[in-house]
Amino acid sequence: PELVARAEHVVALGPGAGSEGGRVVGAGRWEELAPEVRAALEGDEEHAMGWPRGEGEVHVGEEVLPRGGVVRWSGPGASRRLRALSGADASGVFGELVDPTSALRSRAVVGVLDVMGPLQALFASTGTDLPRAAFSFASPKGRCPSCKGSGVESVAMDFTADLALPCEACGGTRYRPEVLEARWRGLTVADVLGSPLAALDGLDGQLAKARDAVLAVGLGHLALGRATRTLSGGERQRLALAAGGVRARVPALFLLEGPERGLSAADLPLLTGAMARLAAEGHTLVVASEDERLGPL
Repeated sequence: PELVARAEHVVALGPGAGSEGGRVVGAGRWEELAPEVRAALEGDEEHAMGWPRGEGEVHVGEEVLPRGGVVRWSGPGASRRLRALSGADASGVFGELVDPTSALRSRAVVGVLDVMGPLQALFASTGTDLPRAAFSFASPKGRCPSCKGSGVESVAMDFTADLALPCEACGGTRYRPEVLEARWRGLTVADVLGSPLAALDGLDGQLAKARDAVLAVGLGHLALGRATRTLSGGERQRLALAAGGVRARVPALFLLEGPERGLSAADLPLLTGAMARLAAEGHTLVVASEDERLGPL
Protein backbone atom coordinates (compact mmCIF):
# COMPACT_ATOMS: atom_id res chain seq x y z
CA PRO A 1 0.00 0.00 0.00
CA GLU A 2 2.82 2.45 0.78
CA LEU A 3 4.41 1.90 -2.64
CA VAL A 4 1.08 2.31 -4.44
CA ALA A 5 0.37 5.55 -2.59
CA ARG A 6 3.72 7.03 -3.70
CA ALA A 7 3.42 5.96 -7.35
CA GLU A 8 3.07 8.60 -10.08
CA HIS A 9 0.38 6.57 -11.81
CA VAL A 10 -1.75 3.68 -10.53
CA VAL A 11 -3.76 1.25 -12.66
CA ALA A 12 -6.15 -0.95 -10.69
CA LEU A 13 -7.66 -4.03 -12.33
CA GLY A 14 -10.78 -5.82 -11.17
CA PRO A 15 -13.41 -5.89 -9.98
CA GLY A 16 -12.94 -9.51 -8.92
CA ALA A 17 -10.42 -12.31 -9.34
CA GLY A 18 -9.80 -14.67 -12.26
CA SER A 19 -12.44 -14.45 -14.98
CA GLU A 20 -14.29 -11.81 -12.92
CA GLY A 21 -11.41 -9.35 -13.23
CA GLY A 22 -9.38 -7.86 -16.05
CA ARG A 23 -11.13 -4.51 -16.36
CA VAL A 24 -9.61 -1.19 -15.38
CA VAL A 25 -11.51 -0.02 -12.29
CA GLY A 26 -9.29 2.95 -11.54
CA ALA A 27 -6.36 4.87 -13.02
CA GLY A 28 -4.42 7.98 -12.05
CA ARG A 29 -2.66 9.28 -8.96
CA TRP A 30 -3.54 7.73 -5.61
CA GLU A 31 -5.69 10.62 -4.48
CA GLU A 32 -7.60 10.54 -7.78
CA LEU A 33 -8.80 6.96 -7.35
CA ALA A 34 -12.34 6.30 -6.16
CA PRO A 35 -12.67 5.68 -2.39
CA GLU A 36 -13.78 2.08 -2.92
CA VAL A 37 -10.72 1.36 -5.08
CA ARG A 38 -8.36 2.83 -2.48
CA ALA A 39 -10.11 0.83 0.24
CA ALA A 40 -9.61 -2.41 -1.71
CA LEU A 41 -5.88 -1.67 -2.06
CA GLU A 42 -5.35 -0.51 1.51
CA GLY A 43 -7.37 -3.08 3.38
CA ASP A 44 -8.02 -2.88 7.10
CA GLU A 45 -4.98 -2.00 9.18
CA GLU A 46 -6.73 -3.41 12.23
CA HIS A 47 -7.22 -6.80 10.60
CA ALA A 48 -4.05 -8.50 11.89
CA MET A 49 -5.15 -11.13 14.36
CA GLY A 50 -3.75 -13.39 17.03
CA TRP A 51 -4.26 -17.01 16.09
CA PRO A 52 -5.83 -19.63 18.33
CA ARG A 53 -3.14 -21.94 19.66
CA GLY A 54 -5.29 -24.91 20.56
CA GLU A 55 -4.79 -27.03 23.64
CA GLY A 56 -1.57 -28.92 24.20
CA GLU A 57 1.40 -29.55 21.93
CA VAL A 58 2.48 -32.39 19.67
CA HIS A 59 5.86 -33.36 18.24
CA VAL A 60 6.17 -33.88 14.49
CA GLY A 61 9.69 -34.51 13.29
CA GLU A 62 11.83 -31.84 14.92
CA GLU A 63 8.95 -29.39 15.37
CA VAL A 64 6.60 -28.78 18.29
CA LEU A 65 3.15 -27.81 17.03
CA PRO A 66 -0.10 -26.83 18.71
CA ARG A 67 -2.78 -29.50 18.85
CA GLY A 68 -5.37 -27.53 16.97
CA GLY A 69 -4.71 -23.89 16.08
CA VAL A 70 -2.54 -21.82 13.77
CA VAL A 71 1.16 -21.06 13.94
CA ARG A 72 2.98 -18.67 11.58
CA TRP A 73 6.65 -19.01 10.76
CA SER A 74 8.63 -16.19 9.17
CA GLY A 75 12.20 -15.16 8.58
CA PRO A 76 15.13 -17.12 7.13
CA GLY A 77 14.49 -20.84 7.01
CA ALA A 78 10.68 -20.69 7.36
CA SER A 79 10.06 -22.30 3.97
CA ARG A 80 12.76 -24.90 4.57
CA ARG A 81 11.16 -25.85 7.89
CA LEU A 82 7.79 -26.20 6.16
CA ARG A 83 9.23 -28.48 3.47
CA ALA A 84 10.93 -30.60 6.12
CA LEU A 85 7.64 -30.90 7.95
CA SER A 86 5.91 -32.13 4.79
CA GLY A 87 8.29 -35.09 4.73
CA ALA A 88 7.90 -35.96 8.40
CA ASP A 89 5.76 -38.84 9.64
CA ALA A 90 2.70 -37.24 11.19
CA SER A 91 0.41 -40.26 10.91
CA GLY A 92 0.55 -40.93 14.63
CA VAL A 93 -0.79 -37.45 15.41
CA PHE A 94 -2.79 -36.28 12.40
CA GLY A 95 -5.09 -38.33 10.24
CA GLU A 96 -4.29 -36.32 7.11
CA LEU A 97 -1.49 -34.12 5.81
CA VAL A 98 -2.66 -31.37 3.46
CA ASP A 99 0.24 -30.05 1.38
CA PRO A 100 -1.25 -28.10 -1.57
CA THR A 101 2.04 -27.76 -3.44
CA SER A 102 1.92 -31.45 -4.34
CA ALA A 103 -1.51 -32.82 -3.47
CA LEU A 104 -3.44 -30.62 -5.91
CA ARG A 105 -1.06 -30.70 -8.85
CA SER A 106 -2.98 -32.70 -11.46
CA ARG A 107 -6.61 -32.92 -10.35
CA ALA A 108 -9.78 -31.05 -11.17
CA VAL A 109 -11.50 -28.84 -8.61
CA VAL A 110 -14.47 -31.22 -8.52
CA GLY A 111 -12.14 -34.01 -7.38
CA VAL A 112 -10.38 -31.90 -4.77
CA LEU A 113 -13.73 -31.01 -3.23
CA ASP A 114 -14.89 -34.64 -3.54
CA VAL A 115 -18.24 -33.73 -5.11
CA MET A 116 -18.23 -35.74 -8.34
CA GLY A 117 -20.56 -38.27 -6.70
CA PRO A 118 -23.16 -35.65 -5.69
CA LEU A 119 -22.87 -34.07 -9.15
CA GLN A 120 -23.59 -37.42 -10.80
CA ALA A 121 -26.54 -37.97 -8.48
CA LEU A 122 -27.91 -34.52 -9.33
CA PHE A 123 -28.06 -35.27 -13.06
CA ALA A 124 -29.15 -38.88 -12.59
CA SER A 125 -32.24 -37.52 -10.81
CA THR A 126 -33.34 -35.39 -13.78
CA GLY A 127 -35.46 -38.18 -15.30
CA THR A 128 -32.81 -39.42 -17.70
CA ASP A 129 -32.46 -43.10 -18.60
CA LEU A 130 -28.67 -42.87 -18.37
CA PRO A 131 -26.89 -44.53 -15.45
CA ARG A 132 -25.36 -42.35 -12.77
CA ALA A 133 -21.84 -43.32 -13.88
CA ALA A 134 -22.42 -41.66 -17.27
CA PHE A 135 -22.14 -38.21 -15.67
CA SER A 136 -18.53 -38.69 -14.59
CA PHE A 137 -15.95 -37.66 -17.19
CA ALA A 138 -13.76 -40.44 -15.80
CA SER A 139 -16.27 -43.18 -16.69
CA PRO A 140 -16.26 -44.93 -20.11
CA LYS A 141 -20.06 -44.95 -19.89
CA GLY A 142 -20.33 -41.22 -20.47
CA ARG A 143 -17.02 -39.67 -21.36
CA CYS A 144 -16.00 -38.74 -24.88
CA PRO A 145 -14.19 -41.75 -26.41
CA SER A 146 -11.85 -39.54 -28.42
CA CYS A 147 -10.31 -37.49 -25.60
CA LYS A 148 -11.27 -39.95 -22.81
CA GLY A 149 -12.91 -37.20 -20.80
CA SER A 150 -10.04 -34.72 -20.82
CA GLY A 151 -11.80 -32.34 -23.22
CA VAL A 152 -8.53 -31.59 -25.01
CA GLU A 153 -6.30 -33.12 -27.64
CA SER A 154 -2.54 -32.80 -27.46
CA VAL A 155 -0.70 -31.79 -30.61
CA ALA A 156 3.01 -32.62 -30.56
CA MET A 157 5.27 -29.72 -31.50
CA ASP A 158 8.87 -30.21 -32.53
CA PHE A 159 10.56 -27.24 -30.89
CA THR A 160 8.01 -25.91 -28.39
CA ALA A 161 5.72 -27.33 -25.73
CA ASP A 162 2.89 -29.56 -26.95
CA LEU A 163 -0.28 -27.72 -27.91
CA ALA A 164 -3.56 -28.51 -26.11
CA LEU A 165 -6.63 -27.91 -28.28
CA PRO A 166 -10.33 -28.54 -27.57
CA CYS A 167 -11.34 -32.05 -28.59
CA GLU A 168 -12.96 -31.96 -32.05
CA ALA A 169 -15.35 -34.79 -31.19
CA CYS A 170 -16.92 -33.29 -28.07
CA GLY A 171 -15.96 -29.63 -28.47
CA GLY A 172 -14.17 -29.69 -25.13
CA THR A 173 -17.26 -30.73 -23.16
CA ARG A 174 -15.70 -34.11 -22.18
CA TYR A 175 -18.96 -36.02 -22.66
CA ARG A 176 -20.87 -38.03 -25.26
CA PRO A 177 -23.78 -36.18 -26.96
CA GLU A 178 -26.45 -38.28 -25.23
CA VAL A 179 -25.09 -37.32 -21.80
CA LEU A 180 -25.43 -33.63 -22.64
CA GLU A 181 -29.13 -34.08 -23.32
CA ALA A 182 -29.82 -34.33 -19.57
CA ARG A 183 -30.51 -30.91 -18.05
CA TRP A 184 -30.64 -29.49 -14.55
CA ARG A 185 -32.19 -26.03 -14.47
CA GLY A 186 -31.45 -25.78 -18.18
CA LEU A 187 -27.77 -26.65 -17.72
CA THR A 188 -25.87 -29.70 -18.94
CA VAL A 189 -23.30 -31.41 -16.74
CA ALA A 190 -20.62 -29.73 -18.90
CA ASP A 191 -22.24 -26.35 -18.22
CA VAL A 192 -22.12 -26.94 -14.47
CA LEU A 193 -18.50 -28.05 -14.61
CA GLY A 194 -17.58 -24.99 -16.67
CA SER A 195 -19.48 -22.30 -14.74
CA PRO A 196 -17.94 -20.18 -11.96
CA LEU A 197 -19.11 -21.56 -8.64
CA ALA A 198 -20.39 -18.12 -7.65
CA ALA A 199 -22.86 -18.31 -10.55
CA LEU A 200 -24.39 -21.66 -9.55
CA ASP A 201 -27.57 -21.17 -7.53
CA GLY A 202 -29.95 -23.83 -6.29
CA LEU A 203 -27.38 -26.40 -5.23
CA ASP A 204 -28.01 -28.36 -2.06
CA GLY A 205 -26.34 -30.97 0.12
CA GLN A 206 -22.63 -31.56 -0.34
CA LEU A 207 -22.54 -29.50 -3.53
CA ALA A 208 -23.89 -26.45 -1.70
CA LYS A 209 -21.45 -27.00 1.16
CA ALA A 210 -18.53 -27.16 -1.27
CA ARG A 211 -19.70 -24.05 -3.12
CA ASP A 212 -20.03 -22.07 0.11
CA ALA A 213 -16.58 -23.19 1.28
CA VAL A 214 -14.99 -22.07 -1.99
CA LEU A 215 -16.77 -18.71 -1.87
CA ALA A 216 -15.64 -18.25 1.73
CA VAL A 217 -11.97 -18.21 0.65
CA GLY A 218 -12.53 -15.85 -2.28
CA LEU A 219 -12.45 -18.43 -5.08
CA GLY A 220 -15.95 -18.01 -6.46
CA HIS A 221 -14.45 -17.50 -9.93
CA LEU A 222 -13.29 -21.12 -10.09
CA ALA A 223 -15.27 -23.79 -11.94
CA LEU A 224 -15.63 -27.40 -10.80
CA GLY A 225 -14.03 -28.61 -14.03
CA ARG A 226 -10.95 -26.39 -13.70
CA ALA A 227 -7.66 -28.30 -13.57
CA THR A 228 -5.67 -27.47 -10.46
CA ARG A 229 -2.45 -27.39 -12.48
CA THR A 230 -3.76 -24.15 -14.02
CA LEU A 231 -4.20 -22.43 -10.64
CA SER A 232 -1.76 -20.05 -9.03
CA GLY A 233 0.07 -21.06 -5.86
CA GLY A 234 -2.20 -18.90 -3.72
CA GLU A 235 -5.33 -20.30 -5.36
CA ARG A 236 -4.18 -23.88 -4.77
CA GLN A 237 -3.60 -23.23 -1.10
CA ARG A 238 -6.94 -21.52 -0.59
CA LEU A 239 -8.65 -24.37 -2.45
CA ALA A 240 -6.97 -26.79 -0.04
CA LEU A 241 -8.40 -24.80 2.87
CA ALA A 242 -11.87 -24.95 1.34
CA ALA A 243 -11.56 -28.67 0.68
CA GLY A 244 -10.39 -29.24 4.23
CA GLY A 245 -13.54 -27.63 5.53
CA VAL A 246 -15.64 -29.89 3.31
CA ARG A 247 -13.78 -33.20 3.47
CA ALA A 248 -11.68 -33.45 6.61
CA ARG A 249 -13.23 -35.90 9.05
CA VAL A 250 -10.29 -36.20 11.42
CA PRO A 251 -7.80 -33.58 12.72
CA ALA A 252 -5.53 -32.69 9.80
CA LEU A 253 -2.23 -30.86 9.46
CA PHE A 254 -2.30 -28.07 6.86
CA LEU A 255 1.02 -26.78 5.48
CA LEU A 256 0.71 -23.41 3.74
CA GLU A 257 3.47 -21.27 2.22
CA GLY A 258 2.36 -17.71 1.48
CA PRO A 259 -1.37 -18.47 1.18
CA GLU A 260 -2.09 -14.73 1.04
CA ARG A 261 -0.35 -14.37 -2.33
CA GLY A 262 -2.70 -13.01 -4.97
CA LEU A 263 -5.24 -11.69 -2.46
CA SER A 264 -6.04 -8.02 -2.21
CA ALA A 265 -5.96 -6.47 1.22
CA ALA A 266 -9.74 -6.28 1.22
CA ASP A 267 -10.03 -10.03 0.55
CA LEU A 268 -7.53 -11.09 3.20
CA PRO A 269 -10.22 -11.54 5.89
CA LEU A 270 -11.71 -14.33 3.75
CA LEU A 271 -8.47 -16.27 4.09
CA THR A 272 -7.91 -15.68 7.78
CA GLY A 273 -11.56 -16.42 8.55
CA ALA A 274 -11.32 -19.80 6.81
CA MET A 275 -8.11 -20.61 8.69
CA ALA A 276 -9.64 -19.66 12.01
CA ARG A 277 -12.68 -21.88 11.34
CA LEU A 278 -10.48 -24.89 10.57
CA ALA A 279 -8.48 -24.27 13.73
CA ALA A 280 -11.70 -24.09 15.75
CA GLU A 281 -12.62 -27.53 14.39
CA GLY A 282 -9.39 -28.95 15.81
CA HIS A 283 -7.11 -28.84 12.77
CA THR A 284 -3.54 -27.56 12.97
CA LEU A 285 -2.30 -25.06 10.38
CA VAL A 286 1.35 -24.12 9.87
CA VAL A 287 1.86 -21.02 7.72
CA ALA A 288 5.18 -19.79 6.34
CA SER A 289 4.68 -16.12 5.51
CA GLU A 290 6.35 -12.75 5.93
CA ASP A 291 3.03 -10.90 5.73
CA GLU A 292 2.48 -9.19 9.08
CA ARG A 293 -1.21 -8.83 8.27
CA LEU A 294 -1.57 -12.50 9.10
CA GLY A 295 -0.99 -11.71 12.75
CA PRO A 296 1.78 -12.34 15.29
CA LEU A 297 3.99 -15.38 15.26
